[in-house]
Amino acid sequence: MSGIPALEGAAALVGRWELAGPHGACTLLLSADGARLEAGSLAAPMHSLVIEGDCGELPEIAGWRPIPLGLELDDARGFATLVFERRDGQAYRTTDGRWSLRRD
Repeated sequence: MSGIPALEGAAALVGRWELAGPHGACTLLLSADGARLEAGSLAAPMHSLVIEGDCGELPEIAGWRPIPLGLELDDARGFATLVFERRDGQAYRTTDGRWSLRRD
């Protein structure tokens, strides 16, 4: 199974990240602390984050989690709103190329 990328742990992704999209840029502060899920959600646990600045038309984001290809930003129900693939150790891009995430 060498074709499956290793899952980066949350601790490796904690910190300040610049999120840039089609209508602006802002800073995400990723934490290893647990984020609150909407009551009744059966989603896997996610980590908390703080958004600083105005990213423009940003989808709902309530938390984040590492995934095998990179990381995802999730809404309060635990559903992925933006999925990022790792480009290198410090840069990620959504599969549609509209959003990028870079270590600040």
